[in-house]
Amino acid sequence: MSRQDLYIFHGRLGSGKTTAIQHIRNMDKFKDSVVIENELASENIDQDKLGGRNVYDISGLCVCCSTGNELNDALNKAYNHSEAQPVILETTGAANLVNVLKKILTDSEFNDKYSIASSIFVIGLQPNLDVGEMASEILVSDTVILNKTDLVDEETVKRYSNEIREIKEEVEIVCTQNSEIGLDKLSSESSLNQYLAEAVSENIGEGHQFDRYEVVEGLEFESEKQFKQRFEQVSNRFSIGRMKGVVKLGEENRFVEYSSGKLSLDGEKPVTNKLVVIGDDSIYEAVQEIQKA
Repeated sequence: MSRQDLYIFHGRLGSGKTTAIQHIRNMDKFKDSVVIENELASENIDQDKLGGRNVYDISGLCVCCSTGNELNDALNKAYNHSEAQPVILETTGAANLVNVLKKILTDSEFNDKYSIASSIFVIGLQPNLDVGEMASEILVSDTVILNKTDLVDEETVKRYSNEIREIKEEVEIVCTQNSEIGLDKLSSESSLNQYLAEAVSENIGEGHQFDRYEVVEGLEFESEKQFKQRFEQVSNRFSIGRMKGVVKLGEENRFVEYSSGKLSLDGEKPVTNKLVVIGDDSIYEAVQEIQKA
């Protein structure tokens, strides 16, 4: 039985994991790769971004705390499908990779089928990040992508890099604005096994900050300006961690994304008008306010 390379992308909500996977799937090595994508919401918007090609979807739960076998079942299906092509696992933004590893590395068939090639931790930069809170994730990473460097100054990027090195000196650090990463920055044999024991000893029981979601369909606004004004009013009142999907603005369906306090809109998208909003216990009320267009 041949072992296949597994690449694991993890990081908080809106850090840029899916965009990074988009980039590497344009490389020859990954053009036929299989992606296992775990989405906390039951509606997986990111499938549109990945083109729906060779994508296994685990939606409506977070595999790091699920009591089921959804992740191991998906890994087995991907192994049978991929025919020696790399397999990419993208965890939810709320997942703790240490808990995910405790599942997959203890599965009786995992080590026969897979070799973990690289663990990639994507961090969406902000001015006041607490790198120490990410220690358990950094310890089980081979590469850390410091993404969205345009949101902070150069000295802040250097400071975060130094703090990461203090946690794991030999980790590869990639600084980028749009999750771009070269093949030379991905390891071929992960150091995960070496650091797993240390990471498990960290405090991993903190839970999810944003673990509620709502799905809104058919949301329409007269203009982009009206939508932005409405969302600003709602985000000032409620804790919204992440928002992603398609909203009709004027005559166009536009892809909308909100993360790390930043709202962005892409061009027209000929896909279903559907929006997923992730937040805390108040998210239902927040969505009701957004719908008062």
